[in-house]
Amino acid sequence: MLLAPAAGAFTIDDTTSLATAATYEVASNTGYTRKAISWAAPTVVSGAGTISNSAQVDFGNWLVDQGTNKISQIAIVDAASGTTGKVLAWFVIASGSELQPVTGQPVRIPAAGLTISLD
Repeated sequence: MLLAPAAGAFTIDDTTSLATAATYEVASNTGYTRKAISWAAPTVVSGAGTISNSAQVDFGNWLVDQGTNKISQIAIVDAASGTTGKVLAWFVIASGSELQPVTGQPVRIPAAGLTISLD
């Protein structure tokens, strides 16, 4: 299955409505577009079902500095664009590890860099 991740400095406007992609806002003027994720075969790690991306996800180079804004959350959605898709997973990046790309900086998730585990 291929999924499209929404990555950018966005906020959840209504945490009770995470089921639709219409509830979040993506950073503007960044050159960002959603990218498909290729998944490796699921495994069991410490009793939890685990899956990781099998290839690098490349969002390209950031087009415009966002000042003090940081990428602090990412979502995995089932639509390549727009606000009609479903949010399948939503993650908060640990404080201090947020991304703050500058103009020209590549934004990438390396292979096996996105791992989802379910107990």
